[in-house]
Amino acid sequence: MKFKPAFSTFILLLVGLPFLFSSFMNGQKKAADTLVEIYRQGKINLVQELVIDQSNLPTEVVLASPIDLSLDSAGNIYLLDFRESDIKKFDLKGKFLQVIGRPGQGPGEFNAPFSLAIASDRILVWDMRNRRLTTVSLTGQYLTSANLTQLKGRPWRVKALPDGRFIVETKKTYFADPQKPQEVFLELLSPELEVKKVIYS
Repeated sequence: MKFKPAFSTFILLLVGLPFLFSSFMNGQKKAADTLVEIYRQGKINLVQELVIDQSNLPTEVVLASPIDLSLDSAGNIYLLDFRESDIKKFDLKGKFLQVIGRPGQGPGEFNAPFSLAIASDRILVWDMRNRRLTTVSLTGQYLTSANLTQLKGRPWRVKALPDGRFIVETKKTYFADPQKPQEVFLELLSPELEVKKVIYS
């Protein structure tokens, strides 16, 4: 008899839990279906801080087709020029510093570079028409190159990690089988461009 009240309470909990759970789930669904306005009033103003165009460059340097950019830890800006096959380097105020690389197929030369990333002491470039990845120093000295045979697919974008390693987004398309879906990989590379592992596929 001493356990009867506790047993009754247990029965009430068993009966009441489904109703509580149902109410909770309904509340969650209503919350998920409700759109919340983050900015109810007012405007977002984008303030222009810096413009880099042909006026920043000496007459012998042409800004033809900027396709990608990145910054180093000092705030220097590296602008990848697809058509000119080089990198234009500027300081954080937009003052032109130097051209890195030139058109060609030799070490430190580019042919239609498509993407770049900057680690602590080096620049990684996806050199599309030369079909290779190339690293140069922040002042333009050639370091190393790697062909694409070690990769799962064709590079698309490159990103740098704080520890100096790189992540390369690659894509594999099966042209012989149009019904087969395209595959996408994220591949982790060492600073020396050795593939360490596939971190996503």
